[in-house]
Amino acid sequence: MAILSSSKGLSKQFNFIFILPVSSSASSYVRSLGFQVIELPLIELSKRVFDNLIYLPMLIYNSIRLRRIILKYKVRAIHINDFYNLIGAVARLIVPKIKLITHIRILPNRYPGLLRKFWLEIAEHYSTNFICMSNAIKKQLKPSTKCEVIYDMPLDNEKYKASELSAGKNNKNIELLYLSNYIDGKGQNYAIKALSKAIKVNNNIKLTFVGGDMGLLKNKIYKNGLMELAKDLDVEQHISFNSFTDDIELLMKNYDIVLNFSESESFSMTCLEALYYGVPLIATDCGGPSELFIHLESGYLVQNKNIDEMVEGILFLSNSEIVRKKYSINSRSHIRKNFKISETINKFKKLYDC
Repeated sequence: MAILSSSKGLSKQFNFIFILPVSSSASSYVRSLGFQVIELPLIELSKRVFDNLIYLPMLIYNSIRLRRIILKYKVRAIHINDFYNLIGAVARLIVPKIKLITHIRILPNRYPGLLRKFWLEIAEHYSTNFICMSNAIKKQLKPSTKCEVIYDMPLDNEKYKASELSAGKNNKNIELLYLSNYIDGKGQNYAIKALSKAIKVNNNIKLTFVGGDMGLLKNKIYKNGLMELAKDLDVEQHISFNSFTDDIELLMKNYDIVLNFSESESFSMTCLEALYYGVPLIATDCGGPSELFIHLESGYLVQNKNIDEMVEGILFLSNSEIVRKKYSINSRSHIRKNFKISETINKFKKLYDC
């Protein structure tokens, strides 16, 4: 979704071909935007033994397929997502003249040391350009690595004015929104624990989770664990669990506060969108989010995994409509001044120009 924003902004100047995994749920959406999609049986290293056994032969197979695509469509540049994706390096080994742009979107320290070092060494050796999604990522690379920071930005296509929507679902409750897939480490468990303490001071606080399990058993187990946690802490009546919605802007603007208590975020499009749409945000200092706003001016930053600070932030914003309005105005102004889609598009244009 992030790269689609920039691609749409550059679609009149460049022809884009998206390489996606076979049967990807994103394929139909990307095609609906007018982009060509070619599906390959992409395989990543994982905890599944079978995937690891076929990883190398599939990497070679996909690289040969990619070479054919490069020659057929006279491709000038490959934009690879992420540094662990070796198909670009192998393709450039086969077609040395191709330009390889490696986009690092995940904090490198999330991977085991030796594997991380190997991937980064390969990516640095074969890439002509490195892009980091945030300074938090850049800080984890070698000082000698030349990596340009380019922030993901949604296109400036806001559909609803904040003043036309109610701040929350009613005048009594303070509605908190947690927008994230149900993945261990995304912080929903901390939000439930913080809520259980916050409602002892303000019983009108409600929390809504919106996200999906991506069809993965481990995520379904994690979601069920969250429901059990809410039951154990006796806060079920204050929490609702919902699936994703297509209209993120409308969803966010109907809530008073957005939460993001992730343990590790290289950037966080959810935080960016909340700030962009002027919805007060409370986020953990876990990487990229701290780069997006000014604490106590345009957002509220709490220490990673610190439930007491999360409670303080929730109560601080819940108890003051004046502060929430201040954050709403300041966050919209700060994002539009310091994070512009036009600058992101121009940076990508310079990279794509060969």
